[in-house]
Amino acid sequence: MLAVTGCLALRSPIVLLTAPTLAWRFLSNNPAYWGTAYQYSPVLMPLVFAACGDALARLDGGAPRRPPAVAIRRIGLVVNLVVTGWLLPDYPLWTLARSEFWHTDARIAAAHEIMAEIPDNATVAAGNQLVPQLTDRDAVSLLSSQTPAKHPVWVLIDTEYPDDFPLRTGQQAQTISKLEYGGYHIVTDRDGYLLLKR
Repeated sequence: MLAVTGCLALRSPIVLLTAPTLAWRFLSNNPAYWGTAYQYSPVLMPLVFAACGDALARLDGGAPRRPPAVAIRRIGLVVNLVVTGWLLPDYPLWTLARSEFWHTDARIAAAHEIMAEIPDNATVAAGNQLVPQLTDRDAVSLLSSQTPAKHPVWVLIDTEYPDDFPLRTGQQAQTISKLEYGGYHIVTDRDGYLLLKR
């Protein structure tokens, strides 16, 4: 988080506003909170960038052309660009540079067609990757091994690329069997997507 500012953010007291969130993340027993692979850091980045801007403004103490301040600014900004460029391929924003991002995959188009079969304002359980596609129009919950107990009317499952959250590897097939035993029937089964209805 600090490297993308060339560590200049450390020169500002604003960066202290990130401390409470970082503390509960690192004290948590959930390893997903310890790294940058998930969405937990983006809420802190505006504070880090504000701290960097504040640090740059504080460097010269009102004398913007003082040589040491100019050199530190330049070095900090170069480090910022180098670290950002080095880290960028590890993050989703990098997909904008790939040509396949700008074309709709046939499987994704099929997923949207299958989702169109679910009426608005329905109750749906779906995999972690599919939930965000439905939340604007339906009451959606994550597909879990307890889904039959929640009794959503619809269940949408990606059988080709099963989610590993909250289901663990191998639980998806058991959950599908449990759903069918619990009164769900298959409405659509194509392109690796399974749509069931109670």
